[in-house]
Amino acid sequence: MHATACGEAIDFRQSTTSMLHSQRSPCRTWPGIGRLVWTNRKITKMNSTKTSKLAAPSAPALWSGRVLAAVVVLILLADGGINLFVPHLVAGAMKETGFAPHLSSAIGLIAIVSAVLYAIPKTSVLGAILSTAFLGGAICAHVRLGDFVSPAQAVSLALGIASWVSLYLRSPEMRRLVPLTASSQ
Repeated sequence: MHATACGEAIDFRQSTTSMLHSQRSPCRTWPGIGRLVWTNRKITKMNSTKTSKLAAPSAPALWSGRVLAAVVVLILLADGGINLFVPHLVAGAMKETGFAPHLSSAIGLIAIVSAVLYAIPKTSVLGAILSTAFLGGAICAHVRLGDFVSPAQAVSLALGIASWVSLYLRSPEMRRLVPLTASSQ
């Protein structure tokens, strides 16, 4: 026997057909979950009449998101490439912010990895998280020195915001997680 949330006991040893013909219905509708069917030790979700499919973004939103993502990826790849392959160009800025110049290759590698992960659709959320953390660290390095509202901070902040706005424009899942408009249901 198994007790349901409604206080009704269901015997899982009964066959599905005998449960369907008995007075106790194996089906229950749960708020927020939908209609569930109890069958031999399994709970399966039934398709409801309301479809919960996510609406695809409009063509302008999709292309705006793709262009914005391309800009973010290109800037991160350029920054990572300079740090990785031409470290003497950023040695002065590294010393100013308190980083050892030999760390520029590691910083460049982090920027490139986060840009590549962001460019791949299946890992774009992970890439956005990593690139936001990377850009937040750049902002923090300037704040630590008392450098408020510098061009480097503005660019880092704009790139971080652009990466998430791009994901919101391209991804129905992101729109479901962060609904900025009222639901029609």
